Amino acid sequence: MSEETELPKEDKNSNLLAALCYLPIALINIIAILYVLFASKKEDKYARFHALQAIMCYVIFIVISSILNAVLFFPSMTKASFFGPQATAKAMSDNAANIFSMMVPALLMLLVFIVIFVIFAGLALTGKKFKLPIIGDIAEKYA
Repeated sequence: MSEETELPKEDKNSNLLAALCYLPIALINIIAILYVLFASKKEDKYARFHALQAIMCYVIFIVISSILNAVLFFPSMTKASFFGPQATAKAMSDNAANIFSMMVPALLMLLVFIVIFVIFAGLALTGKKFKLPIIGDIAEKYA
């Protein structure tokens, strides 16, 4: 899944900044990514690489979750919306079990992505440059 190579530390904060880019905690990752890309030293290739790779990971997550939500939720919503406002509420309450069963895969996917991002943050904190198969090459090119 990943290619691990040792990368020389250019700064003591470089590993921490790289790890913060992956952490899925409210706005911390966005602030870290923006800081690394726009305010930190351009020579810090390690943090820039992880910031770019993290951005691409989040974009992939958003695309996959959007597709999953469209596939799971859209058919039930359009079916219920043809009956008018009062019938929609009744249809939704009648199908509560179906709606919950549609949410389970989306919640499991969210949990998997959170675990993956925490693992990536831990690897970045150790100072190892792990390169994901396709997006790692792109991130390395533009870091």
